[in-house]
Amino acid sequence: MSMSPRFRKGLVFGCLGLTVAVLRGMDGEPEVTPAAAAPAEAARPDTTGRSRHTAQDIPREDGATAAPALRDPRGLRRRVERAARDAFAPRDWEPPAPRLTAAQQATSAAAAAPPPPQAPPLPFRYVGMLGEEDEQVTVFLERQDKGYAVKPGDLIDGEYRVEETGEGRVVFTYLPLAQRQVLVAGNGAGS
Repeated sequence: MSMSPRFRKGLVFGCLGLTVAVLRGMDGEPEVTPAAAAPAEAARPDTTGRSRHTAQDIPREDGATAAPALRDPRGLRRRVERAARDAFAPRDWEPPAPRLTAAQQATSAAAAAPPPPQAPPLPFRYVGMLGEEDEQVTVFLERQDKGYAVKPGDLIDGEYRVEETGEGRVVFTYLPLAQRQVLVAGNGAGS
């Protein structure tokens, strides 16, 4: 069966018109509440001679006027209108974070604050000690195959100062952070 191009064009436009008519008859169109339609109706001139009333103007049986047909307590209408203006804006579907009191904000800020910097572990290994407990003692230390003979007040590599020696321990001050550290004699690690 062969159709002429004119018949085919008419058939396509007829189907298109039928589709548009069906879509307009469906419930897919947004409904306009009387309150929202009132400004649009007021802008048109009245050619019918009938009076126009909105839902607020219609008196009820008890003498008061009717309430608006749709209340929007959450601002849904504003959000939908805003979304319609910028259809490709990012959306956040998570509920907003709860509001915190000043005390809760201070507590969470203190918990989120990073801890203060700490001195690294002592890199020295105790080797031995020379001298009596009553006099100034020389302590022998080792750091990566390098030996040190130190007394109180000595600097080691510009990072550590020996503060005290004796009683089986050596007290250092880590100079960049001014923190004290103790190396116990007989142990290879600081505490």
